[in-house]
Amino acid sequence: MHPTTIFTPFFKSITRQITTEANPSSWNALIKSHTQANRPRTAISFYNQMIQNGAPPNNFTFPIVLKACSLSRSSHKASEIHARILKTGFHSDPYVQVSLIHLSFAFGDLRTPRLLFHGQISKNSALWNVMISGGKLALFLFQIGISGSGEVGSWNYTEKRDFD
Repeated sequence: MHPTTIFTPFFKSITRQITTEANPSSWNALIKSHTQANRPRTAISFYNQMIQNGAPPNNFTFPIVLKACSLSRSSHKASEIHARILKTGFHSDPYVQVSLIHLSFAFGDLRTPRLLFHGQISKNSALWNVMISGGKLALFLFQIGISGSGEVGSWNYTEKRDFD
């Protein structure tokens, strides 16, 4: 018998118990487990259930669900979650900031990370690391832009200038 066959009823029982609670920690564990198992759509679905059940998302919830949005390439859901982050006041949390910047880079947005970075009063190592990684992406995109035509296109110059 396959190990997942044995544990499936157990996991379904645990999931049923978690989804009736309003405890954000339990929901976060459930959402994170699906994100880490590369099931981002399921993770997002559990996030939606969390909201519907009245469990308040916290500064641990948002980075997990933003990663799920990145993995699923769901920019619409990411925008919706970003709006909730702003509404609930978690936009100034350093871990949420790093996740928003990472998500923006993942969707090819080079402007938003700069704005978020400069808006942060305290810049920790995680914030610097995500900006450096994103800067590598920006440089790569810039190099691709000039390698094809031999000249810098207007979008490349504009986006590159934002990092000055």
